Amino acid sequence: GIVNTLLMAIMERIREFGIMMALGVRPQKIFRLVVAESVLLCFSGLVLGNLFSYFLVLYVSKRGLNLSIFSKSLESFGIGHFIYPHLTISMVLIGAVTVLIMGILASLYPGYKASRLRPVEALRYI
Repeated sequence: GIVNTLLMAIMERIREFGIMMALGVRPQKIFRLVVAESVLLCFSGLVLGNLFSYFLVLYVSKRGLNLSIFSKSLESFGIGHFIYPHLTISMVLIGAVTVLIMGILASLYPGYKASRLRPVEALRYI
């Protein structure tokens, strides 16, 4: 999903990259620009997602998650009707590092594609 989103963002900006390259911006700078944009998007999504998740888990951990509609299935596993989640800092850090690494890896191919555009062809792109 991340690669698809980044490729779409690049396809929408082919003319802009063509203008930048025609003005003398080196392909390495275009590549770094796409990777940096991806890292910033991943980091901002990570911060907002973690904040939202923290408050959601805090709320559900106090009230519990009512799963009584699945009571027959839960009885076979020995689970009660309410579940109280517990969040540790290691869970958050593992998720955060995974998202950042995947964001960086996912940005490499779109960054490569953007840096390999030919300025003349990119300017004619509709």
